[in-house]
Amino acid sequence: MYTIEDVHHYNDLMLAEVDRICRKHNITYFLDSGTLIGAIRHKGNIPWDDDVDITMPRSDYERFVKVCESGELSDGYEFVRPQDYGENHFFDFIPHIAFTKSTIKPEDGEMAFYNGKQNHMLLDIFILDDISDSVIAQKWKVLRLQFLYMLSWAHRYRIDYSEYSPAQRVVVRIMSVIGKLFKQSSIEKKFTQIAKSGNGKGYGKMFSAYYPFDQIHFIYDKKWFEKTVRVPFDEYEFDAPSGYDNVLKTMFGNYMELPPAEKRVAEHYDVTSEYFKITD
Repeated sequence: MYTIEDVHHYNDLMLAEVDRICRKHNITYFLDSGTLIGAIRHKGNIPWDDDVDITMPRSDYERFVKVCESGELSDGYEFVRPQDYGENHFFDFIPHIAFTKSTIKPEDGEMAFYNGKQNHMLLDIFILDDISDSVIAQKWKVLRLQFLYMLSWAHRYRIDYSEYSPAQRVVVRIMSVIGKLFKQSSIEKKFTQIAKSGNGKGYGKMFSAYYPFDQIHFIYDKKWFEKTVRVPFDEYEFDAPSGYDNVLKTMFGNYMELPPAEKRVAEHYDVTSEYFKITD
């Protein structure tokens, strides 16, 4: 039987693979979200966390894609983009590095729907784009991106309506019907166009349209990402933004305070499942 420590070990290996490639090709990346908290608060994985996240500025991400497509990734790793699930098959807008020697769920209809690409341990890659310094313009951009996100729900394998309040369910049902009128590739193209529309305009703010739906509104000062700092992470060192304190406060508030005990649980993988397997 596997343990959370096994998950941490292989998550570290995924991070190390990305770090190797980025250092070799002079590509900028940053630890992000819970992984960044782990680095700063725990000097490694959060003890109960089971996934890993990084961010990249758009230009660096585009170079990273080309490097991965050239065959730079080591055996056992695969670069996965949302379009790899197939037309009108939407999970989210996040690109990933998949650890293909892992299996996390049964090969059922949902896994087939996503072309098997969601049945591995994944490293999430969030893309940083520039955004207007105007608060009104920021809110307008976020609203348009969230609207497209809701349209995309129409192309999920299933929608879990239990996650929503009665009022929210009405909105989700309406948007999932409207979304069927559009190809997912068209929605994604428009999503990317809006996300990157502020780049090169000299703005002092950044954001990621690729965060979960309710986190797209996080706005960062660009100066927080001007430099990288190496931070300890278990047996390794990885890159964090020099302004990591401000980044984490924006996302989580008092990030050094531990959450309540009942929330210290793994969210992505059930290591006790008979389907969770790793083959080295």
